[in-house]
This record gives sequence, structure tokens and C-alpha cells, in this order.
Amino acid sequence: MNCFQSGSGFSIEKMIRQVLKGIAILLALTVGTLFVFYLNRSDPWGQIPGKRLPGEEITEAIEDWSFTQQARGVTIEVRPSAPYSVNISCLFHDGAFYGLATSIENRWMQYLIQDPNIRFRVGDELYPGRATVVEDPQLVEDLFETLAQKYRGGADRTPEQKARYRFILIGSR
Repeated sequence: MNCFQSGSGFSIEKMIRQVLKGIAILLALTVGTLFVFYLNRSDPWGQIPGKRLPGEEITEAIEDWSFTQQARGVTIEVRPSAPYSVNISCLFHDGAFYGLATSIENRWMQYLIQDPNIRFRVGDELYPGRATVVEDPQLVEDLFETLAQKYRGGADRTPEQKARYRFILIGSR
């Protein structure tokens, strides 16, 4: 009899079951922890949307948007009744501040169309605002040029690719 036979008290099957049980427990704890973090999130994390943005709002109307020139992105919160927040690209163009949606069908864009009242964060500052979808074709072309300069690329987008995107004008409330 060798040590792997059942008479020795040691069994490969028993060992495999113990290892698998340990892996299952570890997996369950990891999934449970991630689920708790997901339910209690406020800020968006990567592509995962967040909820209500924390922080105190700066309520003075913004007259000069030049402070947004260096921002690489903006966190935007839509649907005040049940806040939903996402990180989006942004740009400063001709004295105004714009955000970029990669599709009109994004969930947050649908919420924004229903209610244009938003809150947005640039850097560490949180502002109440109002957003409107840009419809002017010439302005959209100009915004694509500004976007290509800021993010160093994308100037070669086809008209079909550009048609998916939507720019939103972000203003004070």
C-alpha cells in the first residue's frame, strides 16, 4: 500500500475537496465585499457609475469657465431624484465648458434628456449646473477639432463614428 491509498488516512480526493472548499469560501467573501462596496459607492469608479457625489456645492454662478481648460475629465451627476454619476471627457471651447457622451443611448444621457439639472465636479470642486445637448452641426465640428487637439487624436473619425457622439454644454444653474 502506498500513501495515496485510502488505508493510510490520506486521500487526494479529500485534499482536493478541502482546497476547493477554501477557494469557494474565499470567492464568496470577495464577491460579498465587492457587492458591499458597490452598494455603498458614491463616486463612479472607472466605467462603473456612482451615486450622489459627496461634497459641498459651490453655489455662486460661474462667469469665467477658463478654470476648466486644464481638466482632463469631469464627473457629472444626473437625475437628482436618484443620483447617477459618471466620469466623462470634457473640453473648454470659446469660453464655454462642454462634456462628451460616447453615445446618445448612454443611460446617463437618457437621464439628462429627461432632466437637464446636474451636479458636476471639476477637480475637487462641486457645482450645480444645467446641461443641454449641442445640436448645431458647425459647433459640433468645432468641438471635435478642439477635442482632437486636447486629447491628441481622433481628428480622423469618420462621419459615422462622429454621429454616435454627443456634446453637452454645461452651464451654471
